Amino acid sequence: MAMPNQDVVKNRISNALLIDYTSIYYVDANTNEYCWFSMDEDYHSLKLNPSGSDFFEDLARDAKIYVYPEDQHLFTDEFTKERFLHDMQRGDIKSIEYRLVVDGKPVWHMLRMIKNFKNGEDYYILGVINIDRLKRNRDERELFSELAVSLAEHYNTIYYVDLRNDDYLEFSSTNLFRVIDEDAVGHDFFEEAKVNADFLLHPEDKVPFLSYLEKEQLVKNYASGAPAPIEYRMIIEGKEVYMRLTGMLTKDRSHIILCVENIDAEKRALEQANKDARLDSLTGLLNKRAYGEFIESIRIHIQSGFAYPFALVMCDINNLKLCNDTFGHIEGDKLIKAAANEIKNAFPGSPVYRMGGDEFIVILFNKNYENRYLLFMDFRKRVRHNAVNASGPVIATGMAEYDPSIDKNIAEVAHRADLLMYENKNNLKKICNVPTKAYE
Repeated sequence: MAMPNQDVVKNRISNALLIDYTSIYYVDANTNEYCWFSMDEDYHSLKLNPSGSDFFEDLARDAKIYVYPEDQHLFTDEFTKERFLHDMQRGDIKSIEYRLVVDGKPVWHMLRMIKNFKNGEDYYILGVINIDRLKRNRDERELFSELAVSLAEHYNTIYYVDLRNDDYLEFSSTNLFRVIDEDAVGHDFFEEAKVNADFLLHPEDKVPFLSYLEKEQLVKNYASGAPAPIEYRMIIEGKEVYMRLTGMLTKDRSHIILCVENIDAEKRALEQANKDARLDSLTGLLNKRAYGEFIESIRIHIQSGFAYPFALVMCDINNLKLCNDTFGHIEGDKLIKAAANEIKNAFPGSPVYRMGGDEFIVILFNKNYENRYLLFMDFRKRVRHNAVNASGPVIATGMAEYDPSIDKNIAEVAHRADLLMYENKNNLKKICNVPTKAYE
């Protein structure tokens, strides 16, 4: 049977091309004569014959030339007219995926039946689709999924970023990030990170986060070794959530794998542990360890010549040993806590350190430093009232200011305050009426 005229063929092909195929084969079902039409430049570069007398014979011949060696068997040993049409009609196969060698590189294509012939019809149409990007993305997703599953035990979200075009895949082991991006596939990762940072990151963490995630520098850092991860805070449902971002560069340096870990519980537990380690368990005030940290910071400022003005108040509880010996340590602890509250209330906003036993140190700076004499004398008046009336804890005090012209370290300031405190302690003993109980 002769091929229909060219106008009929072109009309049929045009309708099929609405589906956007790379190439179209129009095949006579009786004679195997065929013609093909393509608007794809890569396909034209193969210089295939635009028509022929036997579609299956020519396809097997061309496959040996243009199809990737590992895929040639799909069109040679296994590709016969009878088997192909039988399988297609039964639905056993709907398409054939293979790789064409274009410009020396394998490019994935798919051959599928567009128009099957029915009773009374004498032709069918096959279409070829370039599925290279789809296929590679699918392969990458499978690879990424395998990788993500292995990492999901340790990380909440993993991003697999293609550095060639900034496309990315996302795998999340929790629902934490579903409020951010419902789609597991995205484009322009670094630009989207900038947009998301505007409304998802804590304002104080935005600049360092985006600096860390600057593409060229990030690739350079990962190429030279594993840089330290960055910790930052996200705002999720109105709450701060601590996160940690770390990553790695793939061997071919074409992808970066970024792993996001929710460290909120860990971070807050550590903060609480650090806080607890710096607090006195009995009074809730800062402890000797915290005072050591303060001394170190002051030492650095003094050595640099930029120490800010401050005063130091030494405090010591009178008669704590007598209270313990007379009423027991439970009442002695009550006295310590009552004294701690007196000191804290006398110098509101200033750090108060319990140095152990009956000793306390207060650091005055800023507004309290400016009002130090008023605050200090008011406190001494209250203590004197307590001493005379046995109405509260009796606390000896001494205050000294840092003088940059004579003080080389904070110990010299503390020494002057200590001398004044012992002088005050002796004076209080002369007027102090011993209480019959400790004070709440």
